[in-house]
Amino acid sequence: MEQEGKRKLRCGFIGCGPHASQCLYPALAYIPEVELVAVCDRNQERAQWGARTFGAERCYTDIEAMLAGESLDAAFVVGPPQMHFEVGQRCLEAGLHLFVEKPPAPTFAQARQLAHSARQTGRLAMVAFCRRHSPCYQIAKRISRRTGFGPITLIEIRFTCGSWTPQMWGLSTPLSFLIGVASHMFDLVRYLAGEVVAVYARWRQTEEARFGFAITLECHNGALALLNINSLETWHGLHERLTLTGDGHFLEAEDQLRLRYYPAEARWAAGERPESAETVTSGFLQGWERTGTYVSVPEGLGTSGYRQELAHFVQCVLRGQQPEPGLEDGAEALRIAEAAWESVNSGRRIKLPGGQDARNSD
Repeated sequence: MEQEGKRKLRCGFIGCGPHASQCLYPALAYIPEVELVAVCDRNQERAQWGARTFGAERCYTDIEAMLAGESLDAAFVVGPPQMHFEVGQRCLEAGLHLFVEKPPAPTFAQARQLAHSARQTGRLAMVAFCRRHSPCYQIAKRISRRTGFGPITLIEIRFTCGSWTPQMWGLSTPLSFLIGVASHMFDLVRYLAGEVVAVYARWRQTEEARFGFAITLECHNGALALLNINSLETWHGLHERLTLTGDGHFLEAEDQLRLRYYPAEARWAAGERPESAETVTSGFLQGWERTGTYVSVPEGLGTSGYRQELAHFVQCVLRGQQPEPGLEDGAEALRIAEAAWESVNSGRRIKLPGGQDARNSD
């Protein structure tokens, strides 16, 4: 093997749709350890455009042709959930390490099957829950792990994305929303507070593409998460807000761009810079306010974690380390999504495996 730091990961990218083209391909340009060898899309014009725009050597419209014709180390698979599962499975069988968009499959059972395939083939695999790699949420986690902040007692998340496409991916509209959008928030709760052991959900629908979920998640360590996830609002951009509460301390994050930390002992005069807060926010500190620490993350490809998640995957594969989040994490987010939909339809609190007295629904 070439010396670490000099070897490039030879990659094929499968999928040239809007998300891949707008968020992921551009981020690859910031990762010098990647060599984009080939792209593949069933639409020939999109495949040619992707190769030409992002500097791939060749383009394909057939996955098998790409796998047979190229010497690759890893594959990026970005498309609908069924494609993630089927193409991801095929890439693992071909001996490639795998980066797959969320959700990694349409169902929890299939996601577990994909994770099993990665273990059986000995390949490294990662699910693109980009918020784990968002600078804002990484700062939030560092703050919450400081002595004196916790334990985490309550998480509040509000997320809206405008109207949701009906019957997306061949699934019912609300279920596709839970696995395609809310799964990000389910994984964020697990990232910050640990395993989810129970779910209770209600929903309200006004039109086929407009509905909202109110979801309560109970974590193994006793933390509660309250989620307002909806497509009811007319604004078509994304908007999300997170509040993380410990014991006296709390923090607020908005749109992954701004984070405000309120230590329990925040009684200093304007302009003072407490050592504890400055240490936590090193590298991202932009200013201070009387009520706490205010962090402003510069906008760009790094804001939402796309660049960081791709770099993390590439570096882990080159070092032979398991990247995070893995396929099991993708499966757990789907388990929560399916439990939320079951709760909506049954009116019951649904218990999940993993916690004390958490084996059956009640």
